[in-house]
Amino acid sequence: MKRLAVVISVSGFFILAVVGWACGLQTHTCAIKSAVGAVGLYVLLRFAGGFAVDIVAGGIAESVRRQQNVKDSTFERGNQ
Repeated sequence: MKRLAVVISVSGFFILAVVGWACGLQTHTCAIKSAVGAVGLYVLLRFAGGFAVDIVAGGIAESVRRQQNVKDSTFERGNQ
């Protein structure tokens, strides 16, 4: 997740810089706004990515637990 967040943030930096430059902002202003935007994007992606992984992992663990419970109850009834 960290590598993906870095790649997206760096890409976002250049996109923000080009958009700022195309809008006629000064170079220094573009650089500062792009850097702040890239850092914000990185932080957002790290937290959102962490939450997404937790949600997916929790869903998988719950699914496995349910399947295990079904197998256990079937085995207890003698229906293998």
